[in-house]
Amino acid sequence: MHGTDAAAQLGASGGADIVLGVLPQQVYLGDGKFGDLPVPEELSQEGIKEVVQQFRSAARRAIDAGFDGVEIHGANGYLIAQFTNSRCALVLRAGGCVAPAVEHRVPQSVGAVANGLAMLPLHRTNKRTDEYGGSIENRCRFGLEIAKAVAEEIGADRVGYRMSPFTDFLDCIDEESPYATYT
Repeated sequence: MHGTDAAAQLGASGGADIVLGVLPQQVYLGDGKFGDLPVPEELSQEGIKEVVQQFRSAARRAIDAGFDGVEIHGANGYLIAQFTNSRCALVLRAGGCVAPAVEHRVPQSVGAVANGLAMLPLHRTNKRTDEYGGSIENRCRFGLEIAKAVAEEIGADRVGYRMSPFTDFLDCIDEESPYATYT
């Protein structure tokens, strides 16, 4: 009507949501008891394909709902950035966590309690040894597969891709080669 385009942002937080305050309530079991937080698991090959298809489907639904395009959120410590960058130090998300790969878990006794919910610090690094880890090309593969699927679904002219090569929000950075990774 006024010559302005509207785009829907598509993203998956991976383990980032606990840092941003989006904690599932099931962590607190009642009677002053907390349940154990799950150990994050590496996202399987099938899980990766499922996430790619979820982005494709979400893009189609956004266009069908009247948006002019979509922006894929591949920045700021969210799931795509966790694959792309060489380091991402987050905390566990209650109720499960998908992650590129897990380095180690800090014992729950070291965790903190905030607002009645248990939080557990976790240092994660992309340690994958398959086609989604290691080299720059491999670490970028996940985000590129998502971008390709979304572009095939709604047209490349309707797709934007958000990146944050030099921010360390949620301590998710490419400490090895950000210039090479993002150019």
